[in-house]
Amino acid sequence: MKQQRLFFSSFPLFACAVACGASQSASQPTVHAATVPAAATVPAAESPASRTAAAPSRADSGRTAANAHRLVIETTACWLGGLWSDAEGASDVERSAAAKEHCHVAIHQAYGSEDTGRVERLRALDAVEVSELGAKVEAAARGDGLEATRITQLRALLNAVANAEREAMLARRAGDKVKDDIAVPKATAKRKADETAAADPLAQTRELDALL
Repeated sequence: MKQQRLFFSSFPLFACAVACGASQSASQPTVHAATVPAAATVPAAESPASRTAAAPSRADSGRTAANAHRLVIETTACWLGGLWSDAEGASDVERSAAAKEHCHVAIHQAYGSEDTGRVERLRALDAVEVSELGAKVEAAARGDGLEATRITQLRALLNAVANAEREAMLARRAGDKVKDDIAVPKATAKRKADETAAADPLAQTRELDALL
């Protein structure tokens, strides 16, 4: 679990670097920090939730360049939830709403419309929903003109993130059950059974290792 916490706390930057690595257009030269004027600083009064660079408005989400890369990033942001929002600088109050917005943006970008059912299935890491979204990533990548190797890499990354986050989700659920048994004392037999059942999911790191 320590390995999981360390990895997922830094994962937003890792995922963006991997998924966006080939998406920068030659017409958009790199801007070095030294060349950015002081006026470009974000005003202190601006809310982090209003300036999440990784989350375009739902109206614009289907018209941006490098749609496949953006879809992978939005989906990853959805799955990592509060961790991703925290990395973006969202406050404690804003994190939950910001995380849900990433999920809505991902579904809107993939399907062109609102679909609360799909959003909830995506958040739950439903295997069918993940597979269908993977097909949307491939279609978007072909539309972006990406080469076959890059398309394969993007879908593999999406699947690897989903598997690792599902593994972490099962570990959290197992740990929460044991914590609940302690908070509201349960019968010794029930507590022992929950502790025994939690051992395996809490020790699992196979999917995280595969992602790494």
